Amino acid sequence: LRPVPLPLVEQAALTQGALSEVLRVAERAERHLGAPVRVEWSLAQGRVHLLRADPLTFAARAARVRKVARREASLWS
Repeated sequence: LRPVPLPLVEQAALTQGALSEVLRVAERAERHLGAPVRVEWSLAQGRVHLLRADPLTFAARAARVRKVARREASLWS
């Protein structure tokens, strides 16, 4: 391993455009899977590629539990 040259230490690794594209890809995966996701992606030739998207099962389960709890609470109010 070599140390990172000082001028590059403070420099962003991604451009704002690439970061926005990663966000767009992740949001599209969330809509497709219907739950929050963990994504693996790569950047090649200036394009973001989705390698893998896994639902965050705990977050999805918690969302379902909250939905059921709200529904049950409305039955008793």
